[in-house]
Amino acid sequence: MMMSSNKHNTDEHKKILAIETTGPIASVAYIKNSDTLSCCSTHLCLDNKGINELTSEKKLNHLSELVPMIGRLLSSSGLQLDDLDALAVSAGPGSFTGTRIGISTARAIAQVTGLPIIKVPSLQALGFDFCCNEPAPIICPVIDARLNQIYAGAYKFESDCSIKTLIPEGAYAAGNFLDRLRFKSMDERTVIFCGENPELLENLLDEGSFGFSYEFIPSLQKASSVLKWAVLNPDTIDYQNLEPIYLRKAEAQRKLDERLAAESRGKTDEQMAAETRGKTDEQMAAETRDKTDEQMTAETRDKTDEQMTAKTCCKVNKHPAVENICVEKKEYTEEKPDEER
Repeated sequence: MMMSSNKHNTDEHKKILAIETTGPIASVAYIKNSDTLSCCSTHLCLDNKGINELTSEKKLNHLSELVPMIGRLLSSSGLQLDDLDALAVSAGPGSFTGTRIGISTARAIAQVTGLPIIKVPSLQALGFDFCCNEPAPIICPVIDARLNQIYAGAYKFESDCSIKTLIPEGAYAAGNFLDRLRFKSMDERTVIFCGENPELLENLLDEGSFGFSYEFIPSLQKASSVLKWAVLNPDTIDYQNLEPIYLRKAEAQRKLDERLAAESRGKTDEQMAAETRGKTDEQMAAETRDKTDEQMTAETRDKTDEQMTAKTCCKVNKHPAVENICVEKKEYTEEKPDEER
């Protein structure tokens, strides 16, 4: 079954399967009836009532465990994929490899079953478990982006369950993010830093100079949080329109850009030969730009994601609940730390 439009309203969708692979631990969650999650009158107040969740026992083992976990979760609930109303997937930012695995698995399931997809920003989902304090705090999910950066954003959860963005999600130098936060925290609300390594900011924080009180609460990305976000933000897209949220270039693409730039700087002989053929510097520069764009398109994210989705669709998994999908294991492994955050 194919969807006829790019975006749908899913108020009628009650049975949702959520996928989380952007962090070190993969997890999946299912809710039979989204009406069992409630929002109180003063602030967002979602518990885990009615949510079934499975979490990987190993870190960075998404590729081998994600699809079997989906199979076990649905089998324990007496369901097949066709019984679901929608999928929800954590789309990033986070681990580049992990994000690709989750996105590709969701695409493959949706392509096979025709299910619509709820695309969930990982940072907003990460903050959902810390929004029910009184008075409502400012929530700052923080993920280590490496290369001396963090993925972060700042949010307030309103009484109508909506999320007000104070600082948009992005890849920031830690000091620059705190400088921006200082001007958003003038109402004396406590700031909660959550995430796998919220202490990444600890050495820079001086409560006197930044002017706000704060708390560090270590936490990991969870499928149950992805599910809660999806329940309150039910708009869906087709699998063709599901793209990851990277926020910056992947390490492989960054290295490609650096290599091409280095090659361009070192082409003295080629430039001289080109000049003897009558080419100008401007023409050479134009050719270099064209080559860079072409190689980037062919060799980086788009091609990788398309290949990943094709591989996810191509085999039959042994688990009956997901017998039409599988992830090819040859090119993507997570046995070593992800260097492409």
